[in-house]
Amino acid sequence: MIGAAIILWSGNNSLRAAIEDQRIKQRLQNLSECKSGLYDLTEETQSLHSSMEQCQVDVIGNSKDIRALAFIKGMIRNKDIAIRDFESDEIKTQVENTKFAIHEKQNYADELLNKLNILTSELKDAQYNVDSTKMELLKFQEEIKTVKKNPDSS
Repeated sequence: MIGAAIILWSGNNSLRAAIEDQRIKQRLQNLSECKSGLYDLTEETQSLHSSMEQCQVDVIGNSKDIRALAFIKGMIRNKDIAIRDFESDEIKTQVENTKFAIHEKQNYADELLNKLNILTSELKDAQYNVDSTKMELLKFQEEIKTVKKNPDSS
């Protein structure tokens, strides 16, 4: 009797497991079908958007409504102006940056030129001192020669 109960119990468990397995498989199949349906809907939606955009282009192209065309022309003109303004601002910024860089380089060049002028002036002063010292040295050499020739005159 206990053996039959165990067999019945394990049979019920096997049946429950099989039923649960069948439910899971059915859910997975339903999810797969749902996923496939979503892909189809997405493709159809994209197709509808493309068709709608093309239809709008066709309507605009075939439109005899001057106001609509003038409005669209104005929008395009405004966008062109905005693009030119943006490019102009960008170019102005680049020009200002370049001017600033040139100004900095000019200042640096002026500093170097001032230092060069100072060094040139100092070099001229040093050359003058060397020339003066040479002249004095020549005078002393002449005096020494004179004294050596006439030792009695001193």
